[in-house]
Amino acid sequence: MSKFGGGIGAPSKEERLKAAAEIHLRLGQIQRYCELMVELGEWEKALSVAPGVSMKYWKKLMQRRADQLMQEGNDDVIPYCIATGDVKKLVSFFTSRGQLKEALLVAQGACEGNIHRPAITSINHTVATDNDNNEAYKGQVHTITHLLLHGVCGELAEWYFQGGCAVLAACCHLAVDNTELAMASLIRGNELELAVCVGTVLGESAQEATHYVLELLARKYMTTVTWDLAIRLLQMVPDNETLLAKLCAFYPGSSAERNDLHDRCVLQCGLPSLEECKDLAEEVHSQGEILQEVKYHLLSSEPEKALPIGIAFINGVCVYVCVCMGVYVQSVSLSYMTNDPPPLRAGPVFFLEDGKSAISLNDALMWAKVNPFSPLGTGMRLNPF
Repeated sequence: MSKFGGGIGAPSKEERLKAAAEIHLRLGQIQRYCELMVELGEWEKALSVAPGVSMKYWKKLMQRRADQLMQEGNDDVIPYCIATGDVKKLVSFFTSRGQLKEALLVAQGACEGNIHRPAITSINHTVATDNDNNEAYKGQVHTITHLLLHGVCGELAEWYFQGGCAVLAACCHLAVDNTELAMASLIRGNELELAVCVGTVLGESAQEATHYVLELLARKYMTTVTWDLAIRLLQMVPDNETLLAKLCAFYPGSSAERNDLHDRCVLQCGLPSLEECKDLAEEVHSQGEILQEVKYHLLSSEPEKALPIGIAFINGVCVYVCVCMGVYVQSVSLSYMTNDPPPLRAGPVFFLEDGKSAISLNDALMWAKVNPFSPLGTGMRLNPF
């Protein structure tokens, strides 16, 4: 057996590889030495001499080591990715483990230029071409890092929002100048007052969302005590005549109180008086403007005249088409036949007008944003804001 090197006292495979590596190193075959060290698991020794082959080879070896550590879920992968400037791989590593804050720090550092790819120089006499290539490369890296930052901020914002922290979610979006999603987070989280303040500060970039929030906030204050505040909020919205008309039409007070409110709206909002509304309703009726006719009837002293006109108009334009009705009914019947208990509601609830029915506050908010009336079909207005 000793003839084949496998007898008692013969060197092990590891010892033979180490000896071979030493011979390759003395012969100047550094790359072969590095590969043998990698096979032995001596990554540090391999990486310490890899630049003797080339920086390109060293970087490739660093990436191989990073891939190995990443598969093992080892945090030691961090310095390897930082050293090679592989921000995307490191961000993906943190994101896959749910470490969104750490991923955000890495992406932010890359955007600020603190994490660089190692320079791999080569002899080239075309200086102008090199400069152009460098500028193009820097622009490409800048775009990639900013996309990474936006992606991580979006995931962190969604994590905060699902945890009930709508304000922190909006802050994440604002950190990358995403005003649209920041306002959307505040609106979805029912932080309407804060959304108005943020939108006012942001100005034109959030103008559309701010106007929408003002409408929602006005609906929140459509109570007898705070009706004047609702009027002032709607006055901040441009082209607000229709909104103010709805506000006056929805007022639940007595006839005297409605007249008083209308007089104030005439002075503050520029709406026509009660008598003028009658004349305007007749005028637009002759012109065939149904919506304007309904609006002026609602603002007049005889709002009940608007009801038959509106119903006739709706009956004329409504077409009931439901392609998925069969599928929907089937799903309902299947759920009805099961004996599974209904899913439990988590979080705050909103009680409906009958005092017994309840839906989650989030469902009530989403319902009210598209339909101001109760889902019970009683005609009562829903105000969960």
